[in-house]
Amino acid sequence: MPDDASFIRPDPLKSLPLSDKSTVSDTITGGKNANPV
Repeated sequence: MPDDASFIRPDPLKSLPLSDKSTVSDTITGGKNANPV
């Protein structure tokens, strides 16, 4: 269900501030691995 992953991705990204850009990149990679959908 790519729809679910697509919706979950922008959620945390928008919550994180621009200062956490490094963390955002890491979150995207971690999220992809954590979500084998």
